[in-house]
Amino acid sequence: MKRLLWLLIALPLLVILVVFSVNNREAVVLNLWPLRYEASLPLFLIVLGALVVGVLLGLFLEWVFEGRNRSALRSERRRSAASERELRKLREAEARRAGEARGGPEGDRAALQAPLSTALPAPSKR
Repeated sequence: MKRLLWLLIALPLLVILVVFSVNNREAVVLNLWPLRYEASLPLFLIVLGALVVGVLLGLFLEWVFEGRNRSALRSERRRSAASERELRKLREAEARRAGEARGGPEGDRAALQAPLSTALPAPSKR
C-alpha cells in the first residue's frame, strides 16, 4: 500500500520534472553578485538546484530547532527507564515479603496469633 501511494505521488512529480526540464533548456547567465563569478547554466538546473538547496536548508534548520525536543525526549526516556527499574525492584521486594509471611517458620507465626483464652489472670494479693 505504501509503495502504491509513493508511486502515485512520485510518478506525476517525475513527469512534471521531465517536462519542465525539456521545456527550459535555454542557457541563462547566473551572476553570483558578491563574488565576481558568472555561470551560464540551463534554466532548469538553476531552478531545480535552488529547490534542492532550499529543501536541504529547511531540513537542516528543522533538525537544529528540534534539538531541544530530542534532548527532552532522551531525558524522559532515561527517567522512565529508571522508574521502571525501581518499580520492578519494589515489586520483587514485595513478593519476597509476601512469600516470607506465608511460608515462614511456625514460631514466628505463633507469636503473631492471638491467645486462645481471653480471661484475665487473677490479681495477686500482696
